[in-house]
Parts: sequence; C-alpha cells; structure tokens
Amino acid sequence: LPEETTDFLVTAANHSLSSSTWSVYSTTANHLERCSRETGAELNLPFDEKKTIIFTGWLLKDRKVKASTAESYLSGLRQLHLTNGLDIPCLRSDMIKSLISGTKHMNTASEFMNKKPKRLPVTASVMRLLKLELSKIEENKQDIRLYWTVSCIAFFGGFRIHELLCRKQDSFDPSFSLLGKDLKLVTSKVNNSEHKVIQMKLKSPKENKKGTSIIIDVYANLGDFCPVKALEKWMKTAIIDMNLPLFRKTDGTPLTGRKFNIILKNCLSKHIPYEAGSISSHSFRAGIASLMGTLGYSDNEIKSIGRWSSKCFQDYIKLPRTRRLEMAKQLGNLNL
Repeated sequence: LPEETTDFLVTAANHSLSSSTWSVYSTTANHLERCSRETGAELNLPFDEKKTIIFTGWLLKDRKVKASTAESYLSGLRQLHLTNGLDIPCLRSDMIKSLISGTKHMNTASEFMNKKPKRLPVTASVMRLLKLELSKIEENKQDIRLYWTVSCIAFFGGFRIHELLCRKQDSFDPSFSLLGKDLKLVTSKVNNSEHKVIQMKLKSPKENKKGTSIIIDVYANLGDFCPVKALEKWMKTAIIDMNLPLFRKTDGTPLTGRKFNIILKNCLSKHIPYEAGSISSHSFRAGIASLMGTLGYSDNEIKSIGRWSSKCFQDYIKLPRTRRLEMAKQLGNLNL
C-alpha cells in the first residue's frame, strides 16, 4: 500500500482503543517475557491452547491476578497477535473458559470469607470530618482550600474525579482535561431571584459517545458544603491560567486523582477503619446518590444528576432550572 494509506490505516486502528486500554495491553508483552523466564516455556507468537494455558495458569497462580484481570491480559494477547500481523488464534477455548470461570468463583468465595473492604459513600458526616481534618494538615492554606473546593464540587456535581482532575502530575491533554477556560461562575435568574451557578465544560464525558462537550451546572446551596462558596474562597488567591488545568496547587502542578485519594485517606483513616471500608474520590458520586435516595428522589433523578446514562442525563438537562435549583437547595440544607 502507499505509505500515506498505511499511515492512515495504522492511525485509525490505534484509535480503536483508548490510551488506558492500550496501556493495559502493552503490559501483556512484558508479562509474556516474565512468564517465559519463570516457567521455562517458549511463548513466542502465534499462540496455541498449550501456550495459552501456561500463560493463564501463571497469571492466576503465580501472579495471583483476579480472573477479570487475566481476561484483560488475554484480550491484550489477542491484540498483540493483531498488531504483529498474525491470525488471531482461539485464546478462549472451553478449557480456558473453565479456568477463568472457576477462578472467578474462587475469588468471590475468598472475598466473602475475608470480607474485603468496600468503598463507602461520602455522607454529610464524612464531609464535616473532612473539612475539620483538612484544616489541621500542614500544607499551604491555598492548597487546603483547593482540596475542599474539589471535594464540594465532586460531591454536589456527581463528577467522576478525572473529569475534574488530571491523571498525571507532569502532563495533560488540553483536548480532554478541565482547563481554566472551562470554568464559569455565573448568576442565573430563577423565579425573579438571582442564584450563583458553577458551569463546568466537559469536553469528552464518559456517557457521551458522540464526543461532544457538555456543560454541567452546579448550583449554590448556601449549606455548610456549598460548592460555590468553596470555589469563590479558593479563587480569591488562586492563579488560574485559561490554558492550563483548572485545579492546580500553589507550586503550579496539577492536582491529580491519585494525590487527592492520598489526602482523603490521610484525613479520614483516623476516623474510618479502612480495613472495613474505604473512602476514595469515587465515594463522592456514591454519596450524592445515597443522599438523594434517602430524600425520596426517583431512580431517574438520581441517575440523571450523576449522569449514569446518557438518556438520564438528557432528561436532567431538560428539567426546568427551578427544579434543579430546588434539588440543590434541598441537598445543601440537610442537617445530618
């Protein structure tokens, strides 16, 4: 084929998977080399059932990965054949399926017996504890305000944490990351009264398969954890660059999801036994859903505020502003 056509086809094929999926698949080759060294088996491509059994057994027994993780590596093995121009063999024969299925049952039983800690939802009580503990940590005051702002917005906006924060500290993709220019703090008139609203522009939300951006409104609620109040307080001293990640620390580095989880654990582990249940950045989404459930909101309203499906999110967008404001006030004025 002409070089230009080849380049186009390679690029198109590479975009069939997300970067995170490619990252998982790329580790398959490293695992193959390690498995070959440790077992003494020749694991060159293409694979047959014997090689697949050796590799799967090594993953499950020696590496002690979960069955679902082993399946991901088998998918990576399939992609490895494809990228090397080889016919894809049957990597999930009846024997392999039995190994995976049986290991899943064993994993389930083990988790039940060991009572693996579950992720806990963030509640109003947890938010109060977090605010108290953040005030005690020995960090720059502006950074502490940043952590609290992210917490309030993540909670009341039902955000996935990497919709707000970068995945890496040393790099970001402006096509996907939340930048300074993607934030607006506006005043909307509802029923002849003015209300402050945070508007976040998400350029590639998970629930939108069309790749178009959406605007998320987060309303002021005048409660103890008001996201607008927290944002305004942080913005008084923060330096916001329109073309850089919005939530950056005082040293200029982006706040990452990993760093945020470490902060949560450092603040809350003294009050919450993490061996029984943990609080992570995703707990904010679970928290707002749990809170709305206790208030008697419908399943569709709960799904819509967290954007758990595109249809539900569209339904939420269609709700009158008066209804959305009412929801925000009810959530913010709780005294739990």
